[in-house]
Amino acid sequence: MKKIILTFVFIIFLAKLFAQNETPAISDTSSTLVAAEGQEAEAFYNQGIEEFKTRNYQGSIESFNKAIELNPSFSKAYFNRGAVYVELNNSQSAYSDFSKTIELDPQMGIAYFSRALLKFKENDFTTAQKDLLSAISASYENEKVHYYLGVTYFQQEKYAEAENAFTKSIQLDNQFAFAYNDRASARRQQNKLTEAIADYKSATEKAPSIALIHNNLGSALKQNGDFKAAVEAYQKAVSLQTDYYIAFNNMGSAYFELENYEKAAENFKKATEIKPDYAFAFNNLGTALLKQEKYAEAALIFDKAIALDPNYGFAYFNRGSAKEMLRLPKEACDNWQKAYELGVKSAENLASDCK
Repeated sequence: MKKIILTFVFIIFLAKLFAQNETPAISDTSSTLVAAEGQEAEAFYNQGIEEFKTRNYQGSIESFNKAIELNPSFSKAYFNRGAVYVELNNSQSAYSDFSKTIELDPQMGIAYFSRALLKFKENDFTTAQKDLLSAISASYENEKVHYYLGVTYFQQEKYAEAENAFTKSIQLDNQFAFAYNDRASARRQQNKLTEAIADYKSATEKAPSIALIHNNLGSALKQNGDFKAAVEAYQKAVSLQTDYYIAFNNMGSAYFELENYEKAAENFKKATEIKPDYAFAFNNLGTALLKQEKYAEAALIFDKAIALDPNYGFAYFNRGSAKEMLRLPKEACDNWQKAYELGVKSAENLASDCK
């Protein structure tokens, strides 16, 4: 979060988007669906693939089971059975099968990739990263492998490495909107705002109907001081997703910077209506009301922010300002003292002056 006048707090929503819920696909890596005479394991394997195609997942598992019973070293059968377990949301069994695949065939890169995706579901980005790097070492490379690798670096706050991985993803697929979006976020973390804005714009061109990307573009423009363009981006975001409370809050902050406090308050209020427990938006609404000299109304709004988050130091600080303007010095001092106790350093002098 960042702080502007009146300790006005706003949210920048940095997308660490996944392109989609990836699942490893059933694939016949043996290059044939015709089992040679006497090759019973291959016959059951091929049958498992056909049953998967008709979504007969239990039948598919039973066929792969038989293939493995006949040939315990049948790595492709383990891999494809793992893929079926993914479809059944049985991550533990899927992970076990992908691990067995890797044990039997350390060069099957797709197994590392598939196992990495399971770790993503658990937010275990460190383990996922190791598997993604192993997939690449095993010559399994595509735009999604590098995209997910970039996400793991981003989650570890290694933004330069994340940027490089997203760049590789874009080189492999220059229409991959999510890679542009996330490279922009990595660049933004490195304060490369011009490049970040260009990437967000590229992402919106390739995926114009995704509200999140327009919101991210707005936040980068706002961070770069182009508040009017930021408002336009946020307006596009909320037109695509009418309950997007974060975009309404962010649009309010852009209007606040433009000193259009009425429009700022309107957007902050909309955010609170959509999400009534959004303490940040209540605090921001209060600051916009303070700017309009609506001190009593602002104090009530800060009350709501504090009720939602009793440890919200900035809300106490701002409520103190409202109380001061209402000629309630003791209440103002109490709020500033509380804000200071909660870590708002700018409240220290005000609280000291009260003594």
